[in-house]
Amino acid sequence: MLRRPIRRLVLPAAIAIVLVTGGCSAAGFAPSGSATPLSAPTFEPTPSSTAGGAPGAAADSTGTLEAQRLPVLMGEQGVPAGSGASVDDVLRLGAVVLWADAPDSFSLSVPASEECWPTALPAYAAGGGAIGVDLIAAEGCAVGDAVRTFSFDVPDGVEVGDGVDVVISGLEAGTGTAALPAP
Repeated sequence: MLRRPIRRLVLPAAIAIVLVTGGCSAAGFAPSGSATPLSAPTFEPTPSSTAGGAPGAAADSTGTLEAQRLPVLMGEQGVPAGSGASVDDVLRLGAVVLWADAPDSFSLSVPASEECWPTALPAYAAGGGAIGVDLIAAEGCAVGDAVRTFSFDVPDGVEVGDGVDVVISGLEAGTGTAALPAP
């Protein structure tokens, strides 16, 4: 008779433990264990077409674009282990950028769905000392309640000593800029 009430408490207690230790965070709060405070990227509407082509394309002498062969990154499901970021952080902020191995590599976590997620092109040096990242979303993909994380090397020629902005294009909310603090 005593067993039944205890069983009814196990699931709620387990959920409470997961919520307490899982890194759930309120707005403006950096999860515990995170060496990098999380900040919301700023978004601007994305134009329907980009004049001049993508950074992975080169113009030939006739002015037409010839696409270079670039590796496409598939990313991994979830947030980086040990980062202190949570799925809720990514869904709330729209994207999370963290150092993976400062100052050589960083990760970008974006909202996705379990069945359909964006891919990414390698990071590149953008104007003004920023790092550019282009995501390619499949047509008809709805943003779900999952997260996809991509790992990038810091491009040659980008100085990250005082921190650097990461300009992310291809997000549903538009083009986003997230600050990656000094390593």
